[in-house]
Amino acid sequence: MSKTPNFDLKVKKILDETHPGERECAISKKTWNLTQEELDIYREFNVPPIDLSPLTRMKIVTSWVIGKEIWWNRHAETGEPVLSYIHPDCLVKVLPDKEWHTRDFSDENADWDPSRPFIPQVVDLLRKIPMPALRQFIPPKNSVGAVTLGIEDSYMVLAGSGKLGNYIYISMEFDNCCDIVYCRHVSNSHMLLRSVRMHDCTYAFESQDCLKSAFLFDCRNCEDCFFATNQRNKKYIFFNEQLTKEEYERRMREINLGKYSVLEEYKKKFVDFVLENGIWPENFNTASDECSGEYLMDCVRSKESYWISKCTDCYYFWWNKGAGERAVFVSGATEPNRLFYCAGSPYSSNVKFSAIIDRSSDIEYCYGCTNVEFCFGCVGLKNKKYCILNKQYTEEEYWKKVDEIKSKMLDGGEYGQFFPVEASPVGYVFSQSMFLVGTSEEELEALKAPRLDPKSSDKISQQRSSGIVPLHISEIPDDIADVDPSKFVNKPILDENLGRNFSIIQTEYNQYKERGLPLPRRHFTSRIDELIGFANKPYLVDTACRKCNKSIRAADNAKFPNRTVYCQACYYAYLEQH
Repeated sequence: MSKTPNFDLKVKKILDETHPGERECAISKKTWNLTQEELDIYREFNVPPIDLSPLTRMKIVTSWVIGKEIWWNRHAETGEPVLSYIHPDCLVKVLPDKEWHTRDFSDENADWDPSRPFIPQVVDLLRKIPMPALRQFIPPKNSVGAVTLGIEDSYMVLAGSGKLGNYIYISMEFDNCCDIVYCRHVSNSHMLLRSVRMHDCTYAFESQDCLKSAFLFDCRNCEDCFFATNQRNKKYIFFNEQLTKEEYERRMREINLGKYSVLEEYKKKFVDFVLENGIWPENFNTASDECSGEYLMDCVRSKESYWISKCTDCYYFWWNKGAGERAVFVSGATEPNRLFYCAGSPYSSNVKFSAIIDRSSDIEYCYGCTNVEFCFGCVGLKNKKYCILNKQYTEEEYWKKVDEIKSKMLDGGEYGQFFPVEASPVGYVFSQSMFLVGTSEEELEALKAPRLDPKSSDKISQQRSSGIVPLHISEIPDDIADVDPSKFVNKPILDENLGRNFSIIQTEYNQYKERGLPLPRRHFTSRIDELIGFANKPYLVDTACRKCNKSIRAADNAKFPNRTVYCQACYYAYLEQH
């Protein structure tokens, strides 16, 4: 028996009157085709279609997921500086995680005001109730990171798990690594993107199971290789040339990547080398039947998705950890089960239109809640049931009022919309959406995305550092062998291009020294940006195989827009021939 009979009748009428066909997105003004498959999904989740294309939906929901920044913010009550993934100019208060978990915010509640739209009433609570500054789902050990799932002895980890990592972004099970993006099971490595099971490697992307190598693209099971593309089961490859062990080692002795000038020279050469020699498949999916998207692993019937594994029947689902089922218009989830239009929701099921939800079920329009069920429009609650705008109701009262609220939202065209971009604690311009998908100035205006100042955090940081004058990058020796750590470790260094300070901590210096790599000259966010630029985008575009001219859909790539892409058949044939 339906718990919301009035709403159900209304949404059924809308769905019955909606037919597949071309639509114009209210934000991007681009057309898209509303398919029968998409309509069937709306009917399954009992939600109405809205005037936003699937890609625009993903831009919005991804803007609520952590980007690549950790800021200095202020304690909600004392004003003391605290690190947070929430930008200091956002109208969202923060508390240290341990302190937040000892507090109960159920007293911060509101009665539903039927004279106002409902979503702004939820946003009012969001701006009233403090959030955990770093949102660490598993408490870290001797580490600094945000939205982490278990880290130890690590620094500046954003959405990751592992130990001895510095500047890690959305990477799992790392060990003794620095500057790692979208990786899994990597160790003793530096500057890797989208790579799996790598050890002792430097500057590699789209590679797997490689050892003691540098400057790799799409290599598998390779060892002692330098400047290699599309190699399989090889050793002693040098600029795609097969060498003897002795010759390879002789040439490598002539290269000193410990010099910053040398490393930068080879990084530039590598981009040209990949463009000239690299062959890209139409997608990097593996063992994913009846699927479409990019970076899918062991998935079934999942469409238009990105970097997910062991997922079934998903649609526009970007990033996961652990097996999942039926995640639709979702960005970032661990073991999801029936999520619709959500962001950052680990271990949750039957959730709609919500963000940063942990171990919860049967909720809608909630933010920052943990272990709750049957809640609607709640913020920061823990271990609660049958709440609306954080106010407790009986089960009977709850369903009666939810039916009334959802019906009114539906009548006003509000139900089915996500939280507004302007309310995102991350800040749209610093979210995954901005750097991963890209957004035009016109779209930013249409989304009402606030332009937050990155220097706001530095002002708080400078108050802590008692006016210490930062070092200039020109003071850093070119060769790591000439660096005196007492002069450069734990000192502020100015990145003039970005206009922001960064520092090199002791464990980070140790990694550079052990691996024979130079100290960086740029803020870590710029280094992460560089790596992200190599990744394929989470949306597909129509193109043609460069070999057989077959029409295919392949992910866009900002760094390599004119790369050589083969259909899967031609790609595998190329690998066999080489």
